[in-house]
Amino acid sequence: MFEWATVPDAGRRPGRTRLWDGLLQPRTPMEPDPPTDLVAELLDHLFHPVRGMRRQLARGACWRDAPWPLWAALAAIAVVGTLCYGATAALVLPLGGPAGVGLVLVLATGAGWLLFGAVLVALTGRPASHLAHACLVTMWVGEAILEFGLAGNLALWLLAPDAAGVALGFNIAALGLANLAMAAALAAQLGAMRVRPALALALWFGILNPAALAVLRLLRPDLLPL
Repeated sequence: MFEWATVPDAGRRPGRTRLWDGLLQPRTPMEPDPPTDLVAELLDHLFHPVRGMRRQLARGACWRDAPWPLWAALAAIAVVGTLCYGATAALVLPLGGPAGVGLVLVLATGAGWLLFGAVLVALTGRPASHLAHACLVTMWVGEAILEFGLAGNLALWLLAPDAAGVALGFNIAALGLANLAMAAALAAQLGAMRVRPALALALWFGILNPAALAVLRLLRPDLLPL
């Protein structure tokens, strides 16, 4: 799509214009209209996290202007999704009670995120509200993948309840894929804030992952094979 680009010509009478070089100039790409309901906004952030990050940057850094309903939904998805995934992992692996496994995973990952967020604010100097938004959307990306892990665990529990080896490999793959997807989503969003991807990935694998594993080792060492 193109549009005519005209500028005032000093050699003509005021009000007269001439065509710019080449007559045609490319039109600047425009962002689509923002979603109008919460579900559409959640899906838009899942599939287009950078676009959602740009909208968040346009809102400004004031906490009062933050999208609190969206954030509340993202936080609820992270907590409930982790609880449910941990519970289904306990159905196919000898890890103890489902509720206890889910709760330990929430505590371990939550502690990792808190430490990671504090370090992220300190090292990048970016507004905490923008970084909080990026982290919540990153959790959403991970939970979306882990729901496939949840479905797979339920299928194994119903169809092959004694296949512990298969279940272990499946859960390791699901967690690994979710971890890589979250790292990529976070790096992309921080890139919109002019944070180098190398720094984002270094903090992800050097701070968040070790912190979560340390808390997990403290609370339930037998969960570490996951």
